[in-house]
Amino acid sequence: MIRTVAAGALGGDSEKPDGGARSIKRLRIWAEFIAILALGGVFIWRGFAPAWKTLNTDFPDYYLAARLYHEGYSLDQIYDWIWIQRQKDHA
Repeated sequence: MIRTVAAGALGGDSEKPDGGARSIKRLRIWAEFIAILALGGVFIWRGFAPAWKTLNTDFPDYYLAARLYHEGYSLDQIYDWIWIQRQKDHA
């Protein structure tokens, strides 16, 4: 009883937040969680999945040139598109 009277005299129980502040905090946590899930989904749908399906890089061309050089081929025709395509077909 003494504790309740002292807490009441000081303006309320300071150990527990009121219901409105608690519900706002809970709502904010859920909103952040939903935003993270939504942004993660957009990243996977618009960025990761398309990049996983296609290879948009020059790596195969550089690899082919390095492999031909390593095997002792003359690289005089390296910029001839028809020749390099034939080498890709045979590699």
